[in-house]
Amino acid sequence: MAEMQKQRWISRIWRALLAPLIAAVSAILISSIALLISGNSPVEAFGEMWRTIDSTESVVLIINRSVPLYISGVAVISRPTTNFCWLPPESVSIGTSMPGVRTS
Repeated sequence: MAEMQKQRWISRIWRALLAPLIAAVSAILISSIALLISGNSPVEAFGEMWRTIDSTESVVLIINRSVPLYISGVAVISRPTTNFCWLPPESVSIGTSMPGVRTS
């Protein structure tokens, strides 16, 4: 019984790690292909990225620049849906200057 629980636990961890791993590998492959098509070296590009984020100061700078974008995205996604109508309510009578149009 304990062996089955251990296998389930390992299976759950493996599935939880598999999706981010596939996403990272896919991102590296796709961006490498794009870099090769544009005539640039993926090794040099990824090396430069790694050198850029090797200090705490640069990581803080990246986070400070990206947080407003994340907050904006969350604000757009979670905006309340409203059924706002620009037309006045039917109980309000509106005068018109157009001949032949009834407003009541």
